[in-house]
Amino acid sequence: IVVRPGDSVLEIGCHGGTTTRLLQEAAGPGGRAVGVDIGASIVRQAAAAYPDVEFAVADAWDSHALVTLAGDRPWDAIFIDVGGLSGGDGLLEAVALIRQLAASNPHCRSMV
Repeated sequence: IVVRPGDSVLEIGCHGGTTTRLLQEAAGPGGRAVGVDIGASIVRQAAAAYPDVEFAVADAWDSHALVTLAGDRPWDAIFIDVGGLSGGDGLLEAVALIRQLAASNPHCRSMV
């Protein structure tokens, strides 16, 4: 994933928040990185570890919520690190998620 200074970046599946912090550093002071996870306790832990980074509880499959979270700055890049997409259908589910996110975020130039 290429993050440029000033970018607006979403990380889906932020876990402990470390990658979101790195994405925020890459986006720089004029940019924005937001980490989301479906687990409220995970988001609380990430926010406690990195209080200067934005985190929110959100479901990867809720495109409307993710677009709304972007506000007036559409996502330039989306980093996806979602667990639970394994097994026989894991690849198909991952492709479906990427297609859904791409359709709801046409401004996004990079999705990994």
